[in-house]
Amino acid sequence: MALGARDRIRELKRQCERASAGSPATPHHDERWQTIKVKFLSSLRHPHLLPLLAYCNHPALRALAFPLLPNASLDLWLHAHHHHPGQERPPLTITHRIRIAADVADALCFLHGQTPPVAHRDVSSSTVLLSGELRGHLGGLSLLKHVPGARMQRRLSHRKGYIDPEYFQSFKLVKESDIYSFGVVLLELLSALPPVVDGDVDAATGQVQKILLAQYSGDLDHLVDPLLSSPRDRLAALAVIAQLCISASRFSRPTAAELAEWLADLAATPLESPLPDAVVRLIPAAFADLCQIEATA
Repeated sequence: MALGARDRIRELKRQCERASAGSPATPHHDERWQTIKVKFLSSLRHPHLLPLLAYCNHPALRALAFPLLPNASLDLWLHAHHHHPGQERPPLTITHRIRIAADVADALCFLHGQTPPVAHRDVSSSTVLLSGELRGHLGGLSLLKHVPGARMQRRLSHRKGYIDPEYFQSFKLVKESDIYSFGVVLLELLSALPPVVDGDVDAATGQVQKILLAQYSGDLDHLVDPLLSSPRDRLAALAVIAQLCISASRFSRPTAAELAEWLADLAATPLESPLPDAVVRLIPAAFADLCQIEATA
């Protein structure tokens, strides 16, 4: 899975050695906290979580090393025309997109199923890394909350467009906030557009508003990536799941376990077959006719 893992460890070691030269010792409480954090991250092992390779705990350089994956991030794959014009990648098929979503949901299910539950707090297309087989792996684990013995981290994810709107009332990012962010990633998979378009920094506008309008009108044409050719019932299913994730109230959002089940069923069902029953039951009236036509064609 990793690309150049040994090289990354060697480079981190060299940086730590350079940082150590002439620098003061680490305060005891900081050293203890970093040790707790590293041990906790090392204990999180899941096929779709990036594993911790190495770490450096020094006042001049505190760093965690994770594997590089050959297909970089979902963000770079979907939005290469924004980051690197002229270096666009082939569009992901609907099969790849559903599979990536299922992989990330499975990783979130694992985190949220810990005792106590672990909130990722930085779910975005930039923290979803793609393997050579275009399977999804969730990275960005440095902001995990509920690390045993952790001090409260006040740093907020810098990902514009992914932040749970309820954060601005409660000032807390919890596991339900991960579900909101995951819903925004689903919108990106559907549209191939970033969550913030043309400099709009309001998390309640842009792509989130588009999915709400599509839900009530049953119109997917202005939401779906024009390069994506696939059965429209699959597109509608992803749109509905995304809409549930971005519900205004965190108590109305599905759990990670529900998402993992729905998306795993969707990924395992051939495109020519009807939607899984568990997914069909999610479809609101605005999309029902569309899905029925595709499912029975």
